[in-house]
Amino acid sequence: MHAPITEVILAFERRQFEANVAEVARLSPEAVSNGRRRFLDIGCGSGASVRAAKDLGWTATGIDIDPQLVAHGREELAVDLRCGIVTKMDLPAGGFDFIKLRDVIEHFPNPLEVLTRIRPLLAPGGVLLIVTPNEGGIATRARLVLRRRRTLVATVPPPHHLHSFAPRSLVRTMRRGGFEPSRTFTTSPTNWRYVTSHNMARARSHPALRPVWGAGTATGMGAVLVSWARPR
Repeated sequence: MHAPITEVILAFERRQFEANVAEVARLSPEAVSNGRRRFLDIGCGSGASVRAAKDLGWTATGIDIDPQLVAHGREELAVDLRCGIVTKMDLPAGGFDFIKLRDVIEHFPNPLEVLTRIRPLLAPGGVLLIVTPNEGGIATRARLVLRRRRTLVATVPPPHHLHSFAPRSLVRTMRRGGFEPSRTFTTSPTNWRYVTSHNMARARSHPALRPVWGAGTATGMGAVLVSWARPR
């Protein structure tokens, strides 16, 4: 997470943000046509995604708990990054049209509390995107079938990840938090529209796993879980 911010990473983030905004516009045209176009990235790291959104004409804010990453992003990218926990921050009600949690909800001690806090931050017509490892993925299911000892939470040992979700459990949690998922699906770790550039590069270094990831995606058991939602 403390790798240098390169132009390659920024270009990747701009390309991904453009793809995300296209989906936001499809799900909720008012979110991108109201003239405000305000973006919040929770768990933004050094803020490359925030810079990408700013470059594409959005008012963009990022939140992360790592003070070094936040300080580095502020200095290098000149973006609005804030250090803290989203449930304890003073953020404007209705202040954002698009909120993203990419590879972050699995880290929170209480994901439902986070979703409940995020709900009022979305403007009317606003859209939420969650990306997280899929606990119902083909690899996890294979380990259970083989009766392997269960030591991982969302693909890694705790306490790095505290919670894991399969599609049904994520949808239930989002509904309890005040959201109605519009589109929930699984995909591959090499899907540039949703994964971080770091994770995609790491996935590409394991070509032997690509057939497994492809099979998982084709059967609805992909390694990455994606859910687009709007407030209920």
